[in-house]
Amino acid sequence: MAAPHQTVDLFPDRATYRTGESVLMTVQASPSGLPAPRLTIKRLGRKVLELELAGAPNEPAPRPSTESATVDLGTFAPGGYEVLLTGGTGGTGGGKVLAATAFDVSAGAPESVRYAFMSDFSPCEPAERSRRAVRAGEALARLHATHVQFYDWMYRHHELVPPTAIFEDALGRPVDADAVRERVGICLARGMAPVAYGAVYGAEKEYSEANPLQVLERSDGRKADFIGIISICDISPDSPWSARIVAEFARACRVFGFRGIHMDQYGAPKLALRADGSLLDLADCFAPLVDRTKAELAGEGGDLFVVFNCVNAWPADFLAGSAQDATYIEVWDPWWRYRHLAELARKARLLAPGRPVVLAAYLKCFLDAAESDERRESSARLSLAVICANGATQLLLGEADGVLAEGYYVNHGHRRPSFEPVLRSYMDFIVKYRELLFGAEVRDESLTYAGGVNDEVRIAGVPWSAEYECGAVGVSVARLGSDSIVVNLVNLTGIEDERWTTGKEDPEPVGALFLELIAWADVEEVSCASPDYGIGSLEKVRWDYAPHPQGRCVRIAVPALRWWSLVLVRFKARS
Repeated sequence: MAAPHQTVDLFPDRATYRTGESVLMTVQASPSGLPAPRLTIKRLGRKVLELELAGAPNEPAPRPSTESATVDLGTFAPGGYEVLLTGGTGGTGGGKVLAATAFDVSAGAPESVRYAFMSDFSPCEPAERSRRAVRAGEALARLHATHVQFYDWMYRHHELVPPTAIFEDALGRPVDADAVRERVGICLARGMAPVAYGAVYGAEKEYSEANPLQVLERSDGRKADFIGIISICDISPDSPWSARIVAEFARACRVFGFRGIHMDQYGAPKLALRADGSLLDLADCFAPLVDRTKAELAGEGGDLFVVFNCVNAWPADFLAGSAQDATYIEVWDPWWRYRHLAELARKARLLAPGRPVVLAAYLKCFLDAAESDERRESSARLSLAVICANGATQLLLGEADGVLAEGYYVNHGHRRPSFEPVLRSYMDFIVKYRELLFGAEVRDESLTYAGGVNDEVRIAGVPWSAEYECGAVGVSVARLGSDSIVVNLVNLTGIEDERWTTGKEDPEPVGALFLELIAWADVEEVSCASPDYGIGSLEKVRWDYAPHPQGRCVRIAVPALRWWSLVLVRFKARS
């Protein structure tokens, strides 16, 4: 039994929930020595449920009395929720906050895709294989990953399902098909969708040499390939290859139980020659292939997830009207500045409103031996903050402690255990404030409300930029329906290196910051939250009215800014 001073952990049993599913909350090392422990559930800062865990008569939940106890919170309406465990006297809800977490509920497709990866399917003893799989699954579930990309799990790019249980992939890496199946099962049990990687046009020599007319050619007449190993096949709608690869995607889901396909491309070629000499614009082919895959997977049971990799946003505009379930952009040079991350996220949301956006932004610093752990971790905080503050999520984390540092996920970096509470705080933050960051009603107004001739939003006391220029506070502004404004602030002061892939010193703390926001109606409430302080709860902050060139504004005293803060202004409804 845990003593009152011991560390307490709190987490849901699933990464995300569907409506009608009960939310089960696990309390580890429960503080039974403290008086009146309770769970408080909030939605956007407002209490929706409180459970006393003291075993009083007629209480709906038992008091935790062991090192690990599970409490059934019941079912909830769609949205993001904050969960606080309190005990003793003082603090939120009359007690000290011992632990905090979050969960979210979706009625259908999620508002945000929180993408992670798995890439370790190496053969080993069954007990060790299970230990690794469970450890990875638990870690990703506690980071609230909704989807997990299984990277290079397959036999060949043109033949995904292996002929034997133990095999070597196209790069000679040993893979265990049973490890793949076990991890698929663990993801499903934890509420995460396992998604199979598959290149849309990749084929090894055993296929391309037997089917040369299906291989595209370069402008010099040579066969198109990737890294000299993988041939680039013709993805025209009438090509035999297109029918084959879509059938392979469906077969992979059927045999292994995957709940979707991650459709990859390499960014080049963009134009190529078909076997008959005609010029093929590949941008014209991707959307039909996505739609064909989506329709084919519908026959494998339910609405399976389909996403296509728009390398450097190419050709995101061609995919805007397709049936894919998220806009996914793998980011490379020349999109190397922080302002580019903001720009990509904003444009992707404009192209396909309401569709989740994922940026695969790899942090090279996690494989750079010259970088310190502190600089790596500051870099991760900044990239996560910039991307999420602009309505997208970042594919970065995977396995039990992995961090993506390059496009070959097997060669990922690692994070130290002391960074885990920070990452959980950030992931909790984007879950409990899902509606404020990624909701369908969130409308970005950053470059129309702030900066230049736009004065609807202004900041006093510090340099700032709606374009996320280094040396200033990055600002994003979004309208939420007709009665709320959300302003995200990301601290880039003191940051001289604009390249988001490199390690960073911690930004200089900003202590005196005043946000001025034009007030079209009377203010009901102003609150602020940050994943960098305490439990990241929305707390009311000081504000008053002040003159503004367009009438009046609400002037808000924003608490000290470290990496990322969110400000929510609720206006009273006009009669």
